[in-house]
Amino acid sequence: MRLLTAIVLAGALALALATGASANGAPIKIQLTRLPGVVNFGGRNDARGEVQITAVEGDVNVTVVGLERLTNELYQGWLFNTRNGDQLPVAKFNVTADGTAKSQSIIQLGNKEFDLFVLTVEPEPDPSPNADSRIVLAGYWPGREPAGPPAGAGAQAATPPPTVPPGATIVSTLLPTGLPRTGGPGFPLLAGALFALGVGAAFVLRGDRQ
Repeated sequence: MRLLTAIVLAGALALALATGASANGAPIKIQLTRLPGVVNFGGRNDARGEVQITAVEGDVNVTVVGLERLTNELYQGWLFNTRNGDQLPVAKFNVTADGTAKSQSIIQLGNKEFDLFVLTVEPEPDPSPNADSRIVLAGYWPGREPAGPPAGAGAQAATPPPTVPPGATIVSTLLPTGLPRTGGPGFPLLAGALFALGVGAAFVLRGDRQ
């Protein structure tokens, strides 16, 4: 009976923690850099940026610095799943004369999984719904980076990364595993609940043995 009570209490605690975490809506932050093996087009070496994604609400805020102002073209962010090739476009924008920009948009993430964010240069008007091959900045979802150097990142820094053909899927040979699910709290909260259940049961069993 004591064991059953402890399991119920632990489950209630885990559920409360999970509910609070999902309601918190803390954004995921992705650092954008001239990522070797992914970035393959122009831009200054000091160009960088940050993406903040609030998964449940679909809010995406992109901030960049050090990019060149475009003419008859625009920058566009893309969320990629490097395992299955899914891609999701984010708002287009141009930078100001000083090379900076801030973009705010709301997109429908649904229940899809993503692990890579890239910033491409797109023609305007754009005849294709897919990402252009010209990638100027990129960053992996925190904690979901490949276990080794990305595809195309050779030992010699002078060797340029391979060019991605227009409309092709961006896929790394060293694929991250356990991608985060953008449609909800996902596996981390489930793991926390199971851990809490295990801890509660262990304490009760220990009390019964004493």
